[in-house]
Amino acid sequence: MALDRFVSRSDLGWGATAAARTVTNLGMVAHYDAGYWLRNRRRELKSAGRSEHIACREYWQRVRSMHRGQGWVDVGYCYFACPDDYIFAGREVNHQQAAQVQTAGKIPNGNSRYVSCTFGLGPGEKPTAGALRAWHRLRTYLIRSHGVRENVYGHRDFSSTSCPGDEIYDMVRDGTLKASRPDPKPVPPTTPPTPPEDDEMIQYASFGASDVGKTELQPGEWTDVLFDTEYADPTKVHPDSGANPSILKGAPTVYWLEFGADVEGSTPGDVFDVDAAEYLYNSSATPPSDDLKETGKPTSVMITDSANIHHTAVGSLSKDRKLRIRVRSHAEVPVKLTNARVSVAFSV
Repeated sequence: MALDRFVSRSDLGWGATAAARTVTNLGMVAHYDAGYWLRNRRRELKSAGRSEHIACREYWQRVRSMHRGQGWVDVGYCYFACPDDYIFAGREVNHQQAAQVQTAGKIPNGNSRYVSCTFGLGPGEKPTAGALRAWHRLRTYLIRSHGVRENVYGHRDFSSTSCPGDEIYDMVRDGTLKASRPDPKPVPPTTPPTPPEDDEMIQYASFGASDVGKTELQPGEWTDVLFDTEYADPTKVHPDSGANPSILKGAPTVYWLEFGADVEGSTPGDVFDVDAAEYLYNSSATPPSDDLKETGKPTSVMITDSANIHHTAVGSLSKDRKLRIRVRSHAEVPVKLTNARVSVAFSV
């Protein structure tokens, strides 16, 4: 699903984040700013007869500059839910953050396993109805499109801090930030959910292809990429010897992957589509086979002088389904993939 009323990094004039990739699927974390810059700037703009929303973009640019000035690679948060019902992109989902430094005795792995979102407020301030709508829209998007769990926490659950303020933290405890609408019926306060056990930790799978295991691509046809070199195969889906396209088996499983390969025989301007697709073994077929069940979101890559292709994907793999990389060539002649490699981070 698409995220509506979304201000992307491109809209902000930012390039791709330099933050490391990870899998942030264990829930959302609410933050505030501990200051009143946004509120005061909105008042200035209103008094001048200008749009208060200008302050939201200014605020987000300012926060990023401050965070980078203290040595961080990017703004510390994944997102900002602004008072005017817009979501501003930060590091975004499935990137390492800097917003939840762990304090001993509190929930661990805050920066690597959860999605941070700030309301940009100061102590004593409550989110506007627009900010709450933006929060819920973002949460729905993360759950449906990225497999993020429904858990909601406050920054203070991870660190010794007053963040996100008592007003927002009360919304964490009473269910307001988990409700399907921003004005739920009051419910008794509850303790934030217990963090997952150690068996939720990230695992890794990695495969490559030698010169022997080149994958040949015919024009216009989807072809599964073959891997004949096994570096790590925790789910035991890839045969120990020989070339095979399967790289992960669902338990179910939430994953993030990165794939790259060189293209032998291509010319600059040739276009290739790359996709992460799900297959399921069909024992009733003659002969038995792995049937395509679901495609992902293909990336179209135009070949330059470097003659290589690249693809990243995040998804949720259903039980017993196999994950594969497939490529479709739009070149006029057959070509071959060389030096193919794929790395997958996943949790079950």
